[in-house]
Amino acid sequence: MNEKLKIIRQLHTIEESRFFNNLTIDLCILILHILTWRSSESSFIKILSSIFIPILIFRSFAIMHDATHEVVFKGKRKNEFVGIVFGTLCFLPFLIWKKGHIEHHIWSGNLAKDPVMAFLKVYPQLNNKFKVLLDLGWKTWFPILAIIQHVVFWTLLSSLAKNKSLSLYEKAT
Repeated sequence: MNEKLKIIRQLHTIEESRFFNNLTIDLCILILHILTWRSSESSFIKILSSIFIPILIFRSFAIMHDATHEVVFKGKRKNEFVGIVFGTLCFLPFLIWKKGHIEHHIWSGNLAKDPVMAFLKVYPQLNNKFKVLLDLGWKTWFPILAIIQHVVFWTLLSSLAKNKSLSLYEKAT
């Protein structure tokens, strides 16, 4: 076996126990949020406990991403099930997102063809006020790019639904 193949296999080692550990952590976070929300009379504490929800959404996205690469379980069906469940938790349809993400890996580094990088093509034409807003979001860690990614994804998705013959790459160009 050549060295490159060994490295790839090591990177894609399936650790089912890691998935169950993460699932346990997520359930603890969710229970902590629910208990805090229900037991507190303070609106401030309730709002503060809401920080757990975006954490869970982010963690769901990470698990969905691992399922895309089929490293959560041995077997495509189990990974697809996990991807669909956790994709739902982060408001992304897994199978369509998976297609775009795989195309992203195929064209990674190719600014002209990578569907994830489509935003960079339009950036120079953006309004200066919007560029300042993006910069502020970046500096304050406000997830404005994640919001834009959702908008771009759903726009591409609606375009794909209208014309099923085109790939995400072709829609992005």
